[in-house]
Amino acid sequence: IDLTPTEISETKQEAWIPLASSPNCFNNLATHLGANTNILSFVDISCLDIEYLHSLSPCHALLLTYPTISVCEGLLKQHDLISSTTTKMDDLCFFHQIIGGTCGTIAAIHALVNGVKKDNVLFKTFIPVDNNKSSLLRKLMMMATNNDDEEGEGTSKQSSSHQLIEMPELHEAHDRCAIATATKPGIRGQKQGRHFVCFIEHEGSLVMLDGRRQGPVQYGKIDPTVGFIGTAASFISNIICVAGDSMASSFSVIALSEQQS
Repeated sequence: IDLTPTEISETKQEAWIPLASSPNCFNNLATHLGANTNILSFVDISCLDIEYLHSLSPCHALLLTYPTISVCEGLLKQHDLISSTTTKMDDLCFFHQIIGGTCGTIAAIHALVNGVKKDNVLFKTFIPVDNNKSSLLRKLMMMATNNDDEEGEGTSKQSSSHQLIEMPELHEAHDRCAIATATKPGIRGQKQGRHFVCFIEHEGSLVMLDGRRQGPVQYGKIDPTVGFIGTAASFISNIICVAGDSMASSFSVIALSEQQS
């Protein structure tokens, strides 16, 4: 698998309004897409201290917003070069980012459809089927699965990604959240200098889902002493460290966590 970050493809569609890095924004989006946020919801992570992280409800995915400066991109590229690419991850739903302003929505979708295993009872209540009518999230999952069955791996992912961007209901949900939850909405088509990615656990490994890459990237095994959230936090802390103290405020971390009963 080629792990080189891809350039955003030219399409007939204009760039979307960038999303804010906000739990409210992503919870609104999740609701519009058909997820039950009374089961799992996005919450802000205020620090990466391991004791604090383990005091939170069980976490199924992390969204990282980071500044696209050369030291951060360089570190991720170094990790890409040494990451394991032998493990098949065909059971993950993956979408490319093919137009600007969509990285937040792509990262959120990656978290929502991959954060909980499909055979888990929790998944069936988190992304329910309402009166035999599939939610938008389930439609996206079916679309990705059908394309994988009918086409080659690279072709299928590109096809799914184009179908995703062309869904008017997804674009409408994205715009509603972008406008409603931002104190100062991003400018459509203007580079923001930041990027969203998603981290999940898959088969005991830490995996990053980044719509700019060719597919999921595996970043080593989960440390059993700290679990998924601790392993992901350690990886993210390294990125923040190389960026330096002056850039710390440019990072944000949001977790997809179980709701406390």
